[in-house]
Amino acid sequence: MTGPDSETQAAIARLQQHIHAYMRTCVIYAFAELGIADALQRQPQTLAELSQAAQTDSQALRRLLRCAQAMALVNMDAAGRCYTLMPDGRLLCSDHPFSQRHFTRLMGAWHRYEPWGHLAQIVKQGSSEGFSPTFGEDSMPFLADKPNARQVYHQGMRGYSAWTDTALIEAYDFSPFRHVVELGAGDGSFLKALLARHPFLTGTLFDIDPCESDIGQPGGSRLHCRQGSFFDARQIPGDGDLYLMKNVIHNFNDAKKSAILKNVHTAMTDGAQTARDVARRRLVLIEYVLDEDGDDRNMAADWIDLHLFVLNDGGESTLAQYRQLGQQVGLTLIRAIPTPIGRYYLEFKVSQSR
Repeated sequence: MTGPDSETQAAIARLQQHIHAYMRTCVIYAFAELGIADALQRQPQTLAELSQAAQTDSQALRRLLRCAQAMALVNMDAAGRCYTLMPDGRLLCSDHPFSQRHFTRLMGAWHRYEPWGHLAQIVKQGSSEGFSPTFGEDSMPFLADKPNARQVYHQGMRGYSAWTDTALIEAYDFSPFRHVVELGAGDGSFLKALLARHPFLTGTLFDIDPCESDIGQPGGSRLHCRQGSFFDARQIPGDGDLYLMKNVIHNFNDAKKSAILKNVHTAMTDGAQTARDVARRRLVLIEYVLDEDGDDRNMAADWIDLHLFVLNDGGESTLAQYRQLGQQVGLTLIRAIPTPIGRYYLEFKVSQSR
Protein backbone atom coordinates (compact mmCIF):
# COMPACT_ATOMS: atom_id res chain seq x y z
CA MET A 1 0.00 0.00 0.00
CA THR A 2 1.33 3.43 -0.92
CA GLY A 3 1.46 6.24 1.59
CA PRO A 4 -1.14 9.01 1.75
CA ASP A 5 -0.95 11.85 -0.72
CA SER A 6 -0.14 15.37 0.47
CA GLU A 7 -3.78 16.38 0.87
CA THR A 8 -4.50 13.33 3.04
CA GLN A 9 -1.36 13.94 5.08
CA ALA A 10 -2.50 17.49 5.79
CA ALA A 11 -5.95 16.22 6.78
CA ILE A 12 -4.42 13.66 9.15
CA ALA A 13 -2.24 16.36 10.72
CA ARG A 14 -5.29 18.58 11.29
CA LEU A 15 -7.29 15.70 12.70
CA GLN A 16 -4.53 14.68 15.08
CA GLN A 17 -4.35 18.24 16.41
CA HIS A 18 -8.02 17.90 17.33
CA ILE A 19 -7.48 14.43 18.79
CA HIS A 20 -4.75 15.68 21.10
CA ALA A 21 -6.52 18.92 22.04
CA TYR A 22 -7.67 17.62 25.43
CA MET A 23 -4.01 17.36 26.47
CA ARG A 24 -3.52 21.08 25.93
CA THR A 25 -6.62 21.81 28.01
CA CYS A 26 -5.21 19.74 30.86
CA VAL A 27 -1.77 21.36 30.63
CA ILE A 28 -3.10 24.91 30.76
CA TYR A 29 -5.48 23.95 33.59
CA ALA A 30 -2.61 22.50 35.66
CA PHE A 31 -0.45 25.55 34.85
CA ALA A 32 -3.21 27.84 36.14
CA GLU A 33 -4.24 25.70 39.10
CA LEU A 34 -0.66 25.40 40.36
CA GLY A 35 -0.13 29.17 40.14
CA ILE A 36 2.96 28.90 37.95
CA ALA A 37 2.35 32.23 36.23
CA ASP A 38 2.10 33.99 39.60
CA ALA A 39 5.40 32.44 40.65
CA LEU A 40 7.13 33.62 37.46
CA GLN A 41 5.65 37.08 37.00
CA ARG A 42 8.33 38.99 38.93
CA GLN A 43 11.48 37.17 37.83
CA PRO A 44 12.67 33.97 36.12
CA GLN A 45 12.78 30.86 38.27
CA THR A 46 14.77 27.65 38.23
CA LEU A 47 12.99 24.32 38.17
CA ALA A 48 13.78 23.80 41.87
CA GLU A 49 12.40 27.23 42.77
CA LEU A 50 9.24 26.70 40.75
CA SER A 51 8.74 23.24 42.16
CA GLN A 52 8.98 24.58 45.69
CA ALA A 53 6.62 27.48 44.96
CA ALA A 54 4.02 25.21 43.34
CA GLN A 55 4.57 22.35 45.81
CA THR A 56 5.12 19.76 43.07
CA ASP A 57 7.42 16.91 42.22
CA SER A 58 10.24 18.57 40.29
CA GLN A 59 10.58 15.98 37.53
CA ALA A 60 6.84 15.84 36.93
CA LEU A 61 6.82 19.64 36.78
CA ARG A 62 9.63 19.56 34.20
CA ARG A 63 7.41 17.41 31.97
CA LEU A 64 4.53 19.85 32.37
CA LEU A 65 6.76 22.85 31.62
CA ARG A 66 8.08 21.28 28.40
CA CYS A 67 4.51 21.21 27.11
CA ALA A 68 3.79 24.67 28.51
CA GLN A 69 6.80 25.91 26.56
CA ALA A 70 5.40 24.31 23.40
CA MET A 71 2.20 26.31 24.05
CA ALA A 72 4.22 29.56 24.42
CA LEU A 73 3.29 29.99 28.08
CA VAL A 74 6.90 29.89 29.29
CA ASN A 75 10.38 29.86 27.82
CA MET A 76 13.65 28.42 29.10
CA ASP A 77 16.89 30.38 28.81
CA ALA A 78 19.71 29.23 26.58
CA ALA A 79 21.59 27.72 29.50
CA GLY A 80 18.57 25.61 30.39
CA ARG A 81 18.48 26.86 33.95
CA CYS A 82 15.61 29.34 34.29
CA TYR A 83 12.03 29.63 33.08
CA THR A 84 10.58 32.96 31.96
CA LEU A 85 6.92 33.82 31.60
CA MET A 86 5.79 34.56 28.03
CA PRO A 87 3.07 37.09 27.03
CA ASP A 88 0.35 34.43 26.75
CA GLY A 89 1.39 33.05 30.11
CA ARG A 90 1.05 36.49 31.71
CA LEU A 91 -2.68 36.31 31.08
CA LEU A 92 -2.74 33.48 33.62
CA CYS A 93 -1.42 35.71 36.42
CA SER A 94 -4.04 36.29 39.11
CA ASP A 95 -3.58 40.07 39.16
CA HIS A 96 -3.59 40.69 35.41
CA PRO A 97 -6.42 43.17 34.64
CA PHE A 98 -7.82 40.69 32.11
CA SER A 99 -6.66 37.53 33.87
CA GLN A 100 -7.80 34.22 32.40
CA ARG A 101 -6.42 32.18 35.29
CA HIS A 102 -9.68 31.57 37.11
CA PHE A 103 -11.63 30.93 33.90
CA THR A 104 -9.03 28.29 33.06
CA ARG A 105 -9.42 26.78 36.54
CA LEU A 106 -13.19 26.79 36.08
CA MET A 107 -13.16 25.09 32.69
CA GLY A 108 -10.73 22.45 33.94
CA ALA A 109 -12.68 21.78 37.14
CA TRP A 110 -13.86 18.18 37.29
CA HIS A 111 -17.57 19.01 37.33
CA ARG A 112 -17.27 20.89 34.01
CA TYR A 113 -14.56 18.82 32.34
CA GLU A 114 -15.38 15.22 33.20
CA PRO A 115 -18.92 15.12 31.70
CA TRP A 116 -17.34 15.72 28.29
CA GLY A 117 -15.62 12.34 28.63
CA HIS A 118 -19.10 10.81 28.38
CA LEU A 119 -20.12 12.73 25.27
CA ALA A 120 -20.80 9.66 23.14
CA GLN A 121 -23.09 8.18 25.81
CA ILE A 122 -24.77 11.56 26.31
CA VAL A 123 -25.51 11.87 22.61
CA LYS A 124 -26.89 8.30 22.51
CA GLN A 125 -29.04 8.91 25.59
CA GLY A 126 -30.19 12.37 24.52
CA SER A 127 -29.29 14.00 27.82
CA SER A 128 -26.45 14.21 30.35
CA GLU A 129 -28.58 12.89 33.21
CA GLY A 130 -26.37 10.59 35.28
CA PHE A 131 -23.21 11.99 33.71
CA SER A 132 -23.14 15.66 34.76
CA PRO A 133 -23.53 16.76 38.40
CA THR A 134 -25.16 20.02 37.22
CA PHE A 135 -27.73 18.33 34.96
CA GLY A 136 -31.05 20.17 34.86
CA GLU A 137 -29.86 23.34 36.59
CA ASP A 138 -27.15 25.97 36.40
CA SER A 139 -24.00 25.71 38.48
CA MET A 140 -25.17 27.65 41.54
CA PRO A 141 -27.15 24.89 43.34
CA PHE A 142 -24.24 22.49 42.86
CA LEU A 143 -21.74 25.04 44.18
CA ALA A 144 -23.90 26.19 47.10
CA ASP A 145 -21.95 24.14 49.67
CA LYS A 146 -18.56 24.52 47.91
CA PRO A 147 -17.37 28.07 48.72
CA ASN A 148 -13.92 27.71 47.15
CA ALA A 149 -15.29 26.32 43.90
CA ARG A 150 -18.05 28.97 43.91
CA GLN A 151 -15.43 31.69 44.23
CA VAL A 152 -13.49 30.23 41.29
CA TYR A 153 -16.76 30.20 39.31
CA HIS A 154 -17.46 33.89 39.92
CA GLN A 155 -13.85 34.88 39.30
CA GLY A 156 -13.79 32.75 36.17
CA MET A 157 -16.96 34.27 34.77
CA ARG A 158 -15.57 37.73 35.50
CA GLY A 159 -12.34 36.93 33.66
CA TYR A 160 -14.26 35.35 30.78
CA SER A 161 -16.33 38.44 30.11
CA ALA A 162 -14.36 41.43 31.47
CA TRP A 163 -12.52 42.02 28.22
CA THR A 164 -15.79 42.08 26.23
CA ASP A 165 -18.07 44.02 28.60
CA THR A 166 -17.12 47.42 27.19
CA ALA A 167 -18.02 46.34 23.65
CA LEU A 168 -21.32 44.92 24.90
CA ILE A 169 -22.26 48.07 26.81
CA GLU A 170 -21.49 50.28 23.81
CA ALA A 171 -23.68 48.15 21.51
CA TYR A 172 -27.01 49.03 23.15
CA ASP A 173 -28.78 52.32 23.87
CA PHE A 174 -29.54 52.43 27.59
CA SER A 175 -30.69 56.08 27.58
CA PRO A 176 -34.46 55.33 27.68
CA PHE A 177 -34.08 53.57 31.03
CA ARG A 178 -33.39 54.58 34.60
CA HIS A 179 -33.49 51.37 36.67
CA VAL A 180 -31.87 48.15 35.48
CA VAL A 181 -32.65 44.86 37.22
CA GLU A 182 -30.06 42.24 36.29
CA LEU A 183 -31.37 38.72 36.94
CA GLY A 184 -28.85 35.95 37.63
CA ALA A 185 -26.21 38.62 37.96
CA GLY A 186 -23.56 36.54 39.73
CA ASP A 187 -21.01 38.87 41.28
CA GLY A 188 -22.51 41.86 39.47
CA SER A 189 -19.44 42.72 37.38
CA PHE A 190 -21.45 43.56 34.24
CA LEU A 191 -23.99 45.70 36.11
CA LYS A 192 -21.18 47.54 37.90
CA ALA A 193 -19.50 48.30 34.57
CA LEU A 194 -22.83 49.44 33.15
CA LEU A 195 -23.48 51.83 36.03
CA ALA A 196 -19.93 53.17 35.81
CA ARG A 197 -20.48 53.93 32.12
CA HIS A 198 -23.97 55.46 32.58
CA PRO A 199 -24.33 57.67 35.68
CA PHE A 200 -28.05 58.19 35.00
CA LEU A 201 -28.79 54.51 35.77
CA THR A 202 -29.53 52.78 39.05
CA GLY A 203 -29.27 49.03 39.31
CA THR A 204 -30.50 46.04 41.25
CA LEU A 205 -28.39 42.92 41.36
CA PHE A 206 -30.76 39.94 41.72
CA ASP A 207 -29.52 36.40 42.30
CA ILE A 208 -29.67 33.45 44.68
CA ASP A 209 -26.77 34.85 46.71
CA PRO A 210 -25.90 38.29 45.30
CA CYS A 211 -24.53 39.82 48.49
CA GLU A 212 -21.46 37.58 48.52
CA SER A 213 -19.85 40.08 46.14
CA ASP A 214 -18.68 43.58 47.02
CA ILE A 215 -21.43 45.81 45.70
CA GLY A 216 -19.95 48.99 47.09
CA GLN A 217 -18.04 50.22 44.02
CA PRO A 218 -18.49 51.18 41.29
CA GLY A 219 -22.07 52.33 41.43
CA GLY A 220 -22.12 53.37 45.07
CA SER A 221 -25.61 54.15 46.33
CA ARG A 222 -26.97 53.53 42.83
CA LEU A 223 -26.37 49.78 43.13
CA HIS A 224 -28.45 47.49 45.32
CA CYS A 225 -28.80 43.75 45.78
CA ARG A 226 -31.84 41.56 46.17
CA GLN A 227 -31.73 37.88 47.04
CA GLY A 228 -34.12 35.50 45.34
CA SER A 229 -34.83 33.06 42.54
CA PHE A 230 -36.19 33.90 39.10
CA PHE A 231 -38.15 30.65 39.33
CA ASP A 232 -40.45 32.46 41.78
CA ALA A 233 -42.20 35.46 40.21
CA ARG A 234 -43.02 36.87 43.65
CA GLN A 235 -39.33 37.33 44.41
CA ILE A 236 -38.38 39.22 41.24
CA PRO A 237 -38.26 43.01 41.82
CA GLY A 238 -41.18 44.72 40.15
CA ASP A 239 -39.73 48.23 39.98
CA GLY A 240 -37.32 47.97 37.05
CA ASP A 241 -37.89 49.49 33.64
CA LEU A 242 -35.18 47.32 32.06
CA TYR A 243 -34.79 43.66 33.01
CA LEU A 244 -31.49 42.17 31.90
CA MET A 245 -30.14 38.63 31.73
CA LYS A 246 -26.62 38.06 30.42
CA ASN A 247 -25.57 34.48 29.61
CA VAL A 248 -28.33 33.15 31.88
CA ILE A 249 -31.28 31.80 29.92
CA HIS A 250 -29.08 29.48 27.84
CA ASN A 251 -28.28 27.44 30.95
CA PHE A 252 -31.73 25.83 30.89
CA ASN A 253 -33.90 23.63 28.70
CA ASP A 254 -36.92 25.06 26.89
CA ALA A 255 -39.38 24.28 29.68
CA LYS A 256 -37.30 26.15 32.26
CA LYS A 257 -36.52 28.99 29.83
CA SER A 258 -40.28 29.42 29.37
CA ALA A 259 -40.87 29.36 33.15
CA ILE A 260 -38.22 32.06 33.73
CA LEU A 261 -39.60 34.30 30.98
CA LYS A 262 -43.13 33.86 32.30
CA ASN A 263 -42.00 34.97 35.76
CA VAL A 264 -40.21 38.01 34.34
CA HIS A 265 -43.37 38.88 32.40
CA THR A 266 -45.30 38.73 35.67
CA ALA A 267 -42.82 41.05 37.40
CA MET A 268 -42.90 43.50 34.48
CA THR A 269 -46.70 43.69 34.50
CA ASP A 270 -47.71 43.26 38.15
CA GLY A 271 -45.03 45.65 39.38
CA ALA A 272 -45.99 48.49 37.03
CA GLN A 273 -48.20 51.38 38.12
CA THR A 274 -49.92 51.99 34.78
CA ALA A 275 -50.39 50.37 31.39
CA ARG A 276 -48.06 53.03 30.02
CA ASP A 277 -45.33 51.87 32.40
CA VAL A 278 -45.80 48.30 31.17
CA ALA A 279 -45.49 49.43 27.56
CA ARG A 280 -42.18 51.17 28.28
CA ARG A 281 -40.58 48.23 30.08
CA ARG A 282 -38.18 45.94 28.31
CA LEU A 283 -36.54 42.57 28.88
CA VAL A 284 -33.13 42.16 27.28
CA LEU A 285 -31.33 38.84 26.94
CA ILE A 286 -27.64 38.90 26.01
CA GLU A 287 -26.90 35.60 24.33
CA TYR A 288 -25.34 33.90 21.35
CA VAL A 289 -27.90 32.95 18.72
CA LEU A 290 -27.84 29.73 16.73
CA ASP A 291 -27.98 30.13 12.96
CA GLU A 292 -31.34 29.09 11.51
CA ASP A 293 -30.36 28.04 8.00
CA GLY A 294 -26.68 27.11 8.23
CA ASP A 295 -25.46 29.85 5.88
CA ASP A 296 -23.83 32.09 8.46
CA ARG A 297 -22.65 29.91 11.29
CA ASN A 298 -21.41 31.35 14.57
CA MET A 299 -18.93 28.72 15.68
CA ALA A 300 -18.84 30.05 19.25
CA ALA A 301 -22.61 29.59 19.48
CA ASP A 302 -22.33 26.01 18.22
CA TRP A 303 -19.67 25.05 20.76
CA ILE A 304 -21.35 26.75 23.72
CA ASP A 305 -24.65 25.15 22.75
CA LEU A 306 -23.09 21.69 23.01
CA HIS A 307 -21.20 22.62 26.18
CA LEU A 308 -24.36 23.73 27.98
CA PHE A 309 -26.25 20.67 26.77
CA VAL A 310 -23.53 18.46 28.25
CA LEU A 311 -23.43 20.33 31.55
CA ASN A 312 -26.98 21.46 32.25
CA ASP A 313 -29.39 20.12 29.62
CA GLY A 314 -29.40 23.72 28.38
CA GLY A 315 -28.24 25.25 25.12
CA GLU A 316 -28.41 28.19 22.75
CA SER A 317 -31.51 28.98 20.65
CA THR A 318 -32.34 30.40 17.24
CA LEU A 319 -34.14 33.71 16.80
CA ALA A 320 -37.27 31.79 15.82
CA GLN A 321 -37.08 29.78 19.03
CA TYR A 322 -36.63 32.93 21.13
CA ARG A 323 -39.58 34.50 19.33
CA GLN A 324 -41.72 31.46 20.08
CA LEU A 325 -40.62 31.28 23.73
CA GLY A 326 -41.61 34.90 24.15
CA GLN A 327 -44.99 34.45 22.49
CA GLN A 328 -45.81 31.57 24.82
CA VAL A 329 -45.60 33.87 27.87
CA GLY A 330 -46.83 37.19 26.48
CA LEU A 331 -43.54 38.73 25.38
CA THR A 332 -42.81 40.00 21.87
CA LEU A 333 -39.28 39.91 20.45
CA ILE A 334 -38.96 43.34 18.85
CA ARG A 335 -35.22 43.56 18.11
CA ALA A 336 -32.18 41.35 17.77
CA ILE A 337 -29.11 43.61 17.90
CA PRO A 338 -25.75 42.06 16.96
CA THR A 339 -22.65 43.06 18.90
CA PRO A 340 -18.98 43.09 17.86
CA ILE A 341 -18.27 40.02 20.01
CA GLY A 342 -20.86 37.75 18.39
CA ARG A 343 -23.56 37.94 21.05
CA TYR A 344 -26.93 39.59 20.54
CA TYR A 345 -29.15 41.89 22.52
CA LEU A 346 -32.57 40.23 22.30
CA GLU A 347 -35.10 42.89 23.24
CA PHE A 348 -38.61 41.92 24.33
CA LYS A 349 -41.65 43.99 25.29
CA VAL A 350 -44.88 42.89 26.92
CA SER A 351 -47.34 41.87 24.22
CA GLN A 352 -50.50 43.94 23.93
CA SER A 353 -52.66 40.83 24.04
CA ARG A 354 -52.07 37.17 24.83
